[in-house]
Parts: sequence; C-alpha cells; structure tokens
Amino acid sequence: MDKKIFFSAKENTFFFESMKTDYEKKGYWPADLREVSQDEYQVYAGEKPPEGKKRGGDSSGNPVWVDIPAPTVEQLMEQAEQTKRSLVDDAGAEISWLQDAVDENIATEKEISLLSEWKKYRVLLMRIDISQAPEIQWPEVPGYVA
Repeated sequence: MDKKIFFSAKENTFFFESMKTDYEKKGYWPADLREVSQDEYQVYAGEKPPEGKKRGGDSSGNPVWVDIPAPTVEQLMEQAEQTKRSLVDDAGAEISWLQDAVDENIATEKEISLLSEWKKYRVLLMRIDISQAPEIQWPEVPGYVA
C-alpha cells in the first residue's frame, strides 16, 4: 500500500502516515494505532453506517460498526425539555396573534375559541414533568385557523 492509513479505536478516527509529522507537532499521534486497508477506510470513513450503528473499535482496535447506545435518562430529559420549550414557544406565537385579535375586537368566534384552547394547551405543557421522559403524554395541539 502506497499510503498507510491507521485507525485509533480510542480516538475513533483515522490517521494518515503522510501527515504523521503534523500530528506529532500537535502531540496527537495515538499509541493505539492499527494499520487499516484502503477498503476498510472507505467502509468506515466514507460510507453511511447501517441503521442503528456507529463507528467504533473492537477489542483488537479495528474499526467496526457498533450499536448506538440507548439514550441516557439525562439525554431523554434534555430532549423532552427542548421539545417542551419549542411547543411552548409555538403556543405563545399562536396566543399572541389571537389575543391581539380579541383585544382589538376583530376576533371571529373561532379565533376566540382557539385562544382559549391555546392557553389551556400552554398551561398543560408547563405542567409536564420532564423527569417522566420518555413516557410523557404530550397534550394535543389545538386546531389551526385556515
């Protein structure tokens, strides 16, 4: 092989021998490097991983597809918090214009009804306990005015 390529399981990345001097200047030439073929490099650096997999290293330090771990409780809670914030923001935007229509006495009966629905929806969102993720029962989004 003309150009040697190495894989570091610890760093989960590839290194090129042709750039070794540059890596070493930066103090970044891992001790666990394993030489890989061009084909292995193409598979693990150039191709999309199979569904539910990501690149990792096996016990010998070779690149392999490994299962993506299930999200942690903390990650699930953060995802739920982001979803909650987004939904509350969306509700606020709907409430804002509907409230404007009511305040200016130009709201239709449907808009008045929707304003109440959106306010109730926002209250229900605010009451959601994100520590229950992923078993959260999200409230149903009110209907939109067409």
